Amino acid sequence: MKKLLYQFDTDTLPSVFDNVVGYDGGADHVCAYGGVNAANVGGLVEGAIFTRGLRDKKNTAIFIGGGNMAGGEAVLGAVRGKFSKSSQRVLTMLTTRSLRHSLTEL
Repeated sequence: MKKLLYQFDTDTLPSVFDNVVGYDGGADHVCAYGGVNAANVGGLVEGAIFTRGLRDKKNTAIFIGGGNMAGGEAVLGAVRGKFSKSSQRVLTMLTTRSLRHSLTEL
């Protein structure tokens, strides 16, 4: 089973850096989407989780990125909302460029 990483970026263009990190981290395929927000992420999440069997969910992950921390948190909340209505789960991560810069400064 292929390992799929869905990259949901709040910026208009998805981060190439995040895309490369996804592949280097072991994903077989990275599906990058830009301009993602809390209002439009629902269909993307449904497509990611409902198309694979229960045993294959472990090979599906969602990565939320972008330059806007508040926007990323809103997307994460909408993603969690989709899972709250389902017993199905996939790994979901949130990082933003502003968070990465803050961590670099520590």
